[in-house]
Amino acid sequence: MKLNNILRRRDLWLAATGALVLAVVLYMPVFVGIFFTSPDYLIYVQGIREWEQTGILNVSQFVYPLLVIGVQRVLPFLSLEASAAWVTVIGYAVYLFVLFRLIMAAIAPEKVAPRIQLTVGVLTLLLIMAYPIVLPSFLRGNLAFGYTGITYHNPPINLLKPLMLPLFLLAVYVLRNREISRWQLLWLGAGGVVSLVMKPNYMLALLPTVGLLGLVRLVRGESVPIRHLVFGLAVPVMLLMALQYIIVFVMSLGVLDDLESSIVFAPFAALQANDITNANADEMLFIKLLCSVAFPLLVYGLYWPQSRRDYRFNAAWLFYVISLGYFYLLAETGPRLEHGNFLWNGEIGFIVLFSVAFLFFVARNRDVFLPAEHDEKLELPWQAKILLPVLMLHVLSGVVWYYLHVTGEYRFWF
Repeated sequence: MKLNNILRRRDLWLAATGALVLAVVLYMPVFVGIFFTSPDYLIYVQGIREWEQTGILNVSQFVYPLLVIGVQRVLPFLSLEASAAWVTVIGYAVYLFVLFRLIMAAIAPEKVAPRIQLTVGVLTLLLIMAYPIVLPSFLRGNLAFGYTGITYHNPPINLLKPLMLPLFLLAVYVLRNREISRWQLLWLGAGGVVSLVMKPNYMLALLPTVGLLGLVRLVRGESVPIRHLVFGLAVPVMLLMALQYIIVFVMSLGVLDDLESSIVFAPFAALQANDITNANADEMLFIKLLCSVAFPLLVYGLYWPQSRRDYRFNAAWLFYVISLGYFYLLAETGPRLEHGNFLWNGEIGFIVLFSVAFLFFVARNRDVFLPAEHDEKLELPWQAKILLPVLMLHVLSGVVWYYLHVTGEYRFWF
């Protein structure tokens, strides 16, 4: 689609405006409050101030600080904290817009009527609010640790969210198609590098996923764009990843000074280290895992004849399993152990898998979700009768988690 055509698309402008307004209304209260309660944001703001004073940026993921400083340079009347909040909120606006367009493409790619946009907008809200079903540990005040759900308190993760699903879908597309444009390869390589400097956890899961899927295709005698994937994605990402490793674990530079550490195989150690925050952090882990993926698991099972042949869905499960490997099995030694940096892979895997399952589900029920163009009443498929209540449990849990952030009480419910 040419740029001139995009600029003339009224529906795109309407969707982008709606995403921005919704992000400001929904998430500005969250992030303004988080700045006074979250160590993550305070550390980044402190690092930016030190950068301005000394010229040395002592933050390993530097994209967020650069954007914050850029906003403050353009709008000098904003404080550093306000600039940081706006960067995060705008990131969520982009995230909302991306989800909106992907859902629209799944159920009504050619239809842009206002009624349809409104319906897709509601579906977008349901997806972005979805969270693991927290009923098993709700009375224990444990709504985060042990679940692979979403968080709001980490700046790089929030900034990475708009890239997670598009980059995954593009990687899967490149794997399966012989005719790949230079633009697609450029987006894949650039997206991989950008996501890595935002937060390396995402590429730690995507690279093995692409590698294993490519290997399976080769064993089956299917075509794989090896040269493009190796030199366009794997080589630049792995070189940069090696540099990040040296900076953080050899030179001991990062968010904080003098934190000597290394990566070790230590099953459940990161979760156990957070017993100080919540004594239930490492309890009922299998139940929490099932509650994290109840909806994707049921979608896959109830649509088994179609889902087992859906390449994107299967790739999303592989991505999630690899993410779980980091989540459960790896940790850092020393003071970084309690930081739980590999726990972010649980959230990344959840977002990709849940979103792919959601797109799969709505695509197979497009006649249910789209406003009827005739008077005939459509019968809700039996699978949807089971899945919609489960989806609403995920959404209800997400609303509770969101509310605790708005009120500032989330710190006591991890």
